[in-house]
Amino acid sequence: MKLFDVIPDRMFSLLASPNRRVYAEALLLLYENYLANQFGIPYEVLRDSFQELLESIAPSGLTLDEMEEDISTPNASFIETDVFRSRAGTLLRQLKFIGWIDIEDRANYQRFIVLPRHSSRILEVLQELCTQRAVEYQRFAFVTYTLLTSKTDRLGYAVLEAEDTTRKFLNALRELTNNMRTHMDEVVKKNSIEEVLDYHFEEYKAKVVDRSYHRLKTSDHVSRYRLKILETVQNYLTEPDAFRELVRSATHEDIAEDKADEQIRAALLFIEEAYRSLDDTLYQIDLRHNQYIRASFDRARYLGQYSQGLDAKLGHILEWVARDRSADLTASFNLFAVSHLTEASLFPPRKKRPPLVPETATEAFIPAELRQRQKEISLTRINNAITREKVSRFIIERMGDRDSINMADLSPNSIEDMMHIAYAYLYGSDGKSGYRITRSPNADIAKFAAYTFTNHRIVRTRPKGGHPYVRRP
Repeated sequence: MKLFDVIPDRMFSLLASPNRRVYAEALLLLYENYLANQFGIPYEVLRDSFQELLESIAPSGLTLDEMEEDISTPNASFIETDVFRSRAGTLLRQLKFIGWIDIEDRANYQRFIVLPRHSSRILEVLQELCTQRAVEYQRFAFVTYTLLTSKTDRLGYAVLEAEDTTRKFLNALRELTNNMRTHMDEVVKKNSIEEVLDYHFEEYKAKVVDRSYHRLKTSDHVSRYRLKILETVQNYLTEPDAFRELVRSATHEDIAEDKADEQIRAALLFIEEAYRSLDDTLYQIDLRHNQYIRASFDRARYLGQYSQGLDAKLGHILEWVARDRSADLTASFNLFAVSHLTEASLFPPRKKRPPLVPETATEAFIPAELRQRQKEISLTRINNAITREKVSRFIIERMGDRDSINMADLSPNSIEDMMHIAYAYLYGSDGKSGYRITRSPNADIAKFAAYTFTNHRIVRTRPKGGHPYVRRP
């Protein structure tokens, strides 16, 4: 289906006419009344609103008298005595003819105005463009995490909704990036320092930095839910039972069984890729912000240098000549260059670079006993270091022939064992250690001496790029 199969051909003709500012205000007022009336706008209410609008803009010279010739107003024989009321009725008939509104006759001869689907969607976008609102970026991450972890029978629907929320989140970040670029192009067009500073503080700082960028980098940062979302998605992708449950739930949402697996997997992979590459997106936003700061600073510095001294006076003279074509610059001024010869004006002679004389190297004597002692200290430090291999060996030996154990089954006997358990959290999530920690929100708390830890489940796996760890006899 193409665009003009959905909307009328002359839908935007009013916004391209000489009186487009009046029609734009009227359309925004129409949408406000649409939101305030759930089952249709009474015809008299909207006509009175349009009448007040036309009366308020009349002193500014905006009117509906001069209309484009290709816009006709059929059924215009009804003329009211009041001029503004008549123009309001004409405006309603024009909107009906163009396709912005529909008029329904209901019981008791009451007339109501309703908006077609295409009209309400377009007006929603227009109002959003005219409204400066703060974007809650953390809201997108919170909604995504809530949908993915919700306890509901419609898990497939929740995953698809989480994908849609993630797309809206990425679109909001792209909109912020492009908005910064637009402000950067606008600030370099300013012609005075006052205009640059006014634009920076009243437009960019108030509408971009305070409402979006600063909140994104501080209180509204999405890192709070980012790791939880990635962990949940990975659990769905790596656990066959959980993934099959998602696919089975998706088949109940009018999705074909042969396509449910593909759609659910694509949605999970899209969410994972979006939050994994979030650092690159935030870097681009920071880069665009720094580009705007540099552009505004360079523009202000240039205008500051241009607006002082003789250069400013010459600039005003040239501007005067450009405005007045009849001005004779040569007859009014005698321009000539004056310069003084100083030592700084002379080109300094070249000097030959002197040859490089290296310093004399001295050899420091280190006794053999000191070397041996430092060697022993280094070896002891290396042997006592906790590495991935030591942690994996500790876990696998404690697991024995079992495929999975609880962390409390590791039976720590010393502080070193507790250090191994702490590092087990670090190495148990990347799939390279021969085991994987399966976290559970309902896991109990185990205690060893003065230390406590969550009693998660440890599952034996095959490490990436290698063979599974085998218990040595």
